[in-house]
Amino acid sequence: MRRVLLPLILTVVVLLACYWAFAYVQSSWPTAPLKRTPEQN
Repeated sequence: MRRVLLPLILTVVVLLACYWAFAYVQSSWPTAPLKRTPEQN
């Protein structure tokens, strides 16, 4: 059971980390290339 559960938990943790990083870049990183600020238009 643990051999199935451990990779599943690892996958969930990695996905959550990627989602958190993406949300962080979108919300509070003003120099991010993914989000253009009004000064760059």
